Amino acid sequence: VLDILEKPNPIQKKNEFIFCLIANLYLTGEAWIIGGTNKKKQPELWAIPSTWVDVEHKGGLFTGFKIRPGDGMVSEFEVPKGAITRIYFPDPSDPKKVISPVLANIQAIETDEALQTAHKTSFDQGIFPKIALSIGPNIDHTGKQLKTRPVMDAEQRESLMSAVQSIWMSSAGDGLPAILDGLIDDVKVMQNTPVEMDYQNSSEMIKARIFQAFGLNPIIVGEMTASNKAQALVAERNFCRNVLFPLADQISVCLTDWMGPWYTKPKN
Repeated sequence: VLDILEKPNPIQKKNEFIFCLIANLYLTGEAWIIGGTNKKKQPELWAIPSTWVDVEHKGGLFTGFKIRPGDGMVSEFEVPKGAITRIYFPDPSDPKKVISPVLANIQAIETDEALQTAHKTSFDQGIFPKIALSIGPNIDHTGKQLKTRPVMDAEQRESLMSAVQSIWMSSAGDGLPAILDGLIDDVKVMQNTPVEMDYQNSSEMIKARIFQAFGLNPIIVGEMTASNKAQALVAERNFCRNVLFPLADQISVCLTDWMGPWYTKPKN
């Protein structure tokens, strides 16, 4: 069996085989394996997408299986009951159904996607002047201020921006005062800060929800946090005991129960 798992079939090696099992298990709540022998009478195992499997319950539970490949290159075909098995997260309310961790946490996942879309859209469609300079009002020939403001041409705007940039567009200008006179009447901050937009806090909250649904924590995925070696070891131990070991046990029990009869010698 270990030799078969190293190269289950001509396309999938061990890592692809296990990856397809776990990905389908978390995405849909179940993972299906088809087994049999090839033309050379050698055993093969195939991890197939769970969306390809159509289960029938005529005359009992799980009495028939049809495979409908999604690419359209192969027509649907039936699989004998003993040639297919599944690993699944059971739904306690219905023995025919399964629970998908992704679907159970879909609100947080969709919120994370919407947050990323909003974040990207704000950069793609936003206008980002940091400050607005308010030009002083026009004056008449006596020096009296009028209610109107001057309309500057392109050359005047460029000259004013160059003058402002030469003073403040560097670390040397940090903290220098803005002088308000007859030309510059007011300076207003235009750009939102990250705190005001709250992308960071929202992202962290949504990420924590998604991580918890899959039994993860930031240390496990390599995120640098304010932790020490003891915390890292405990995090790794908990991840192995609470996430990896149950998955490995599910696969092991399923394959033992399903493939055991293949290698059992009949009694005399």
